[in-house]
Amino acid sequence: MQAACFPIGSRGRCTACAGTSWSRHRVFPALLFLLAGLNLPVIAGDKPENQFPSPDGQYAFREFFDQARIALDLVEKSSGKPICHVLDSSDNGPRLQGDVLWAPDSRSFALSSSEARLSWSVGVFVRKDGAFREVELPSLADPEIPAKYEKDDRLHHWSAIGVWKLVRWQKDGSLEIHGETTRDGNGNWVTSECTAILAPDKLEKWRLVRSKNKVTSHFE
Repeated sequence: MQAACFPIGSRGRCTACAGTSWSRHRVFPALLFLLAGLNLPVIAGDKPENQFPSPDGQYAFREFFDQARIALDLVEKSSGKPICHVLDSSDNGPRLQGDVLWAPDSRSFALSSSEARLSWSVGVFVRKDGAFREVELPSLADPEIPAKYEKDDRLHHWSAIGVWKLVRWQKDGSLEIHGETTRDGNGNWVTSECTAILAPDKLEKWRLVRSKNKVTSHFE
């Protein structure tokens, strides 16, 4: 059954469209793309390959690119037919990275993506009435470095700011994600981490069920 395809959202994701078990979780390379509606041509000589196949074998993702941008589409695995445009880079160039994590029943997948590499956003897509649709998630505050380190000259570099990664789908249908913010310099570092559980309620509204924060540091 073919899912419907809808306009691109403000974060470069389909606002009403489209996570593989944790062992299949990986980062797709920063390629380039040409977007022309649903017909996303590939540079001559470059054949797109299926990535992040769904557990039921019906779906996969494919990258399309040109010299300026990247696109990621959900496709039928067997035919390669586009189902929905899921993600694309901005006009700033080909710096898009991302992860896909399918739920075991192939009815949902999570997507984490980044253009700046320092910070990542998370989206969840659920299949309903023959279409994959992105659900609204609760706002997540990025892990913060404690205020006492703000003026510490030893920490002159931000190596991660709100980097959210996909961990696993749980048996009850909830999603575990992990966020990190890190400042470092010359062997010194401070990391603030957050582990969060997101899940739908009885009305299918996604909520933050629980979260746990911790801060670790090292100074030479």
